[in-house]
Amino acid sequence: MDAAECAALAARFRAMREVAKAAGHNLKSRDVEVLLWVAAGRDTYRELMAASGMGLHAVQRSVFLLSGRAVNLGPGKTRNSPFRLVDTRPHPHLPYPERQIFLTQTTTPNGNH
Repeated sequence: MDAAECAALAARFRAMREVAKAAGHNLKSRDVEVLLWVAAGRDTYRELMAASGMGLHAVQRSVFLLSGRAVNLGPGKTRNSPFRLVDTRPHPHLPYPERQIFLTQTTTPNGNH
């Protein structure tokens, strides 16, 4: 990546962080890492765990945040995520309960859909 592409990616992550903060969430580096692994083609929890070195709970929490699902914030507290960047469905090639994780939208490097 050249400097302009790095700057554009950094600006996108900044925007994500600001949206998360406004919605009462703390966007973590692991959430961004999971998003990048999904964009790179890792499409199951098992593959995300192997690629990231994280446990199932951490990967699921990131996928929930990135997919707009409610995230547990502590005893009796949940908050819906402002993001709709990934989604899941039953995996077409693996047995239940494996889920396929995929990007909900694709964008070009300059940010256009």
